[in-house]
Amino acid sequence: MDRFDRLREHIDVAHGRGLEIGPLASPVVPRKLGEIYYVDHLATDDLIAKYTGDPDVDERKIVSTDFVWGSNTLAEAAGASAPFDYVVASHVLEHVPDLIGWLDEVAAVLRPGGRLSLALPDRRYTFDVRRRDSDISEVVEAHLLHLRRPAVRAIFDHFYRYVAVDPGAIWDGLPGHDNPPLDTETAVAFATKAATTDAYLDTHCWVFSDATFVALIASLMQMDLVTLSFVAFRPTRPGDFEFFVTFERADGDLSQAERRARCLGSVPAIPSAAAQPSGTDVAARTSSVSRYVLSDREVALVEAKRKAMAKIRTAARVARRR
Repeated sequence: MDRFDRLREHIDVAHGRGLEIGPLASPVVPRKLGEIYYVDHLATDDLIAKYTGDPDVDERKIVSTDFVWGSNTLAEAAGASAPFDYVVASHVLEHVPDLIGWLDEVAAVLRPGGRLSLALPDRRYTFDVRRRDSDISEVVEAHLLHLRRPAVRAIFDHFYRYVAVDPGAIWDGLPGHDNPPLDTETAVAFATKAATTDAYLDTHCWVFSDATFVALIASLMQMDLVTLSFVAFRPTRPGDFEFFVTFERADGDLSQAERRARCLGSVPAIPSAAAQPSGTDVAARTSSVSRYVLSDREVALVEAKRKAMAKIRTAARVARRR
């Protein structure tokens, strides 16, 4: 099973209507496999112009874009073509300025029971290895500010700590890189450009390992900031640099409390790579719900956090209208 098979493993490509985000020249779901629509940040001709001469992209293979998603919402971009049975995105989520908002927009174009399939890089085996895991405070801040461009701090962090790595060497217990000096000059230059111009500087806005990603999402679920539940989770396998997650949109008839309980009950246990290198399928587990039942005190704390976040979001909306 290759990585594209893993991304398609928990979605019905043959019978469902799907949306792939950012397929560029290597779609996970080619049109020959089923009814699929493609969305990107630029129209087809603009993508070809942008990547012509890029050694990593064969512009001749760039697929035709059906929708353009930029300053508009994904629902606005897709229009009457939504809702979809599934959405798939390979190495996209880590690039988006507002992680929570992005998940919300994807959920908005999924039918109840629709699924989101993701491939995500594990920072421990990529050029992000010298960066720390993204903190929930940064994720919530980006959402409350409705960021549509990468935060200046993320751009600085990327260029400051960037290092080319050999994932295989890291798995073998070696550093995987020669530990070059931190690049202060480049980091300041690009951060300054981001802070003083309207240029969109693409970078990894969010970095995490397989385990810290799950922990982050679980915390956001507790605050009702993520309403998609886990369906499947495959940790980073030895020798690899990415992990796979499938989420599902809940039935629209669920109450807020029922949806939150469903989300928290779906959170997978995180095995070590050595203990379970082949991954874990959340759908195959039998004891996850009981493991994540909250105590009365925890329920009260979660409710207090939810109310506090609601007040903050309301205040932010009022401030933007002034």
